[in-house]
Amino acid sequence: MRNRYRQRRFMCTVTLLCGGMGMLFISTVLLTAHARAVMEVQDVSIPLVADLPELERRLSVLTNQVEMGELHAITRVGSQEERVNVFVLPTQPDFDRLMAIFDIFRDNLEREGLIANVSGITLDEPQEKNDLVTRAVSITFDAHQDGVEKFLSVMKLSGLLTIGDALNAQERQMLLNRTEAENPAGVTALEQFLSTDLLQYARDSQSYEQQLLRSFSSPEFVSAFQDTLRLSFLRDARRILNSEIGRSIDRFDLWPFPFMIVNNINLETGGAPGWYKVDVDMDLYSRG
Repeated sequence: MRNRYRQRRFMCTVTLLCGGMGMLFISTVLLTAHARAVMEVQDVSIPLVADLPELERRLSVLTNQVEMGELHAITRVGSQEERVNVFVLPTQPDFDRLMAIFDIFRDNLEREGLIANVSGITLDEPQEKNDLVTRAVSITFDAHQDGVEKFLSVMKLSGLLTIGDALNAQERQMLLNRTEAENPAGVTALEQFLSTDLLQYARDSQSYEQQLLRSFSSPEFVSAFQDTLRLSFLRDARRILNSEIGRSIDRFDLWPFPFMIVNNINLETGGAPGWYKVDVDMDLYSRG
């Protein structure tokens, strides 16, 4: 009996020991898996925590940028839209104002010896085109090659109001991409620059350019910006509006120009080298 009792206790002890070893093994496996999971979480969370201040700063910058952009838009859109409706695309064209613009152009180029024999302006009957009304405008004159180029540059100013209007879509997008890459907060400064009145910019271009460049420091942005100023129509617009023509336009409050498009320009050789007989057909637009 005693021997059987001892055998049973031995077997029970062995069973409990094996069970305890098994539980210990399972616990070890679970602890190892838990430790591995904790390390993986740390590998993910620690970089995120380190990036959190930068993400919060970026969010703050973008929030301020949106708020400033909305405030700037509120203060400028109304006045610019009003000027477009009154001067650029009015319901009734101001023909006296149109004649005054051509008179200033003629008087200045005659003093420079670049134009002569300017005819009167011919206006045809209005024609409806979708929601707009067009009137054919014709003018003839004799001009030196430089005078022809100035005339075309002045005509390209028609319908423009801001710096952004003098740039094409690719040039504006390039400046925006450069701004977002270097300093997202600078988008507001870029927007303010592009929405600046073109005539005001021409009178003090350096101040407006320096004000924008205060928001940027990289040579890449400065180089791209200067290339845009040099290669776009903005250069010609600044030169014309900062000349005697521009000063006369400003003096008689004739800016901005009504919206006109040159449809056809016919050049015939004139009576002197470099001179041409010029016949121009344009369309003057107004709102229906």
